[in-house]
Amino acid sequence: MRPDDVLNSLREGNERFASGAMVRHERVTDPAGGIPVHKPKAVVIACSDARVPPEAVFDQGPGELFVVRCAGHVMEPASWASVWFAVEVVGAHTIVVLGHEGCAAVEAAMSSNTPDAFGAVIGPIRARTGHTDVTCAIEANVRVTVHEVEAHLRETIERLGGEVQIAGAICSLKTGKVEWLEE
Repeated sequence: MRPDDVLNSLREGNERFASGAMVRHERVTDPAGGIPVHKPKAVVIACSDARVPPEAVFDQGPGELFVVRCAGHVMEPASWASVWFAVEVVGAHTIVVLGHEGCAAVEAAMSSNTPDAFGAVIGPIRARTGHTDVTCAIEANVRVTVHEVEAHLRETIERLGGEVQIAGAICSLKTGKVEWLEE
């Protein structure tokens, strides 16, 4: 699928999720065995918050998304390698950075009372947001991650002829609706 078609599919899936009309996805299995086929059409870089599971938010079945998760969707070496693998080896040419309302990682980054043990997550968020309003900080965190992913994969994107599309989005915890960020 072309990246634009994949994004449209994710938008449609989110409409189903937000309206409670999700479809039942059948497991597409490998003919040689009973495991699901791994042909993800998109990479989703998401927060590890259990309230925002990307497969549900975008109403996608097993094997349709390559999901990379960390609190506040902070990227670290294994995350970068996973995204590269998904694009280069698996062939997923659509990447979505999915933030969400009420992100505790962003809220912790904005607090002066956050324990040092959480530093690996809040340090990068603090460095990238620069906002005092949580909603603005959440959006800034998504936008900066989109730009970081684009910069990190620039050589790959050029080699693939610009076929990789990267989009930012924020999920509402109240409605389940995803707001797509325009560049």
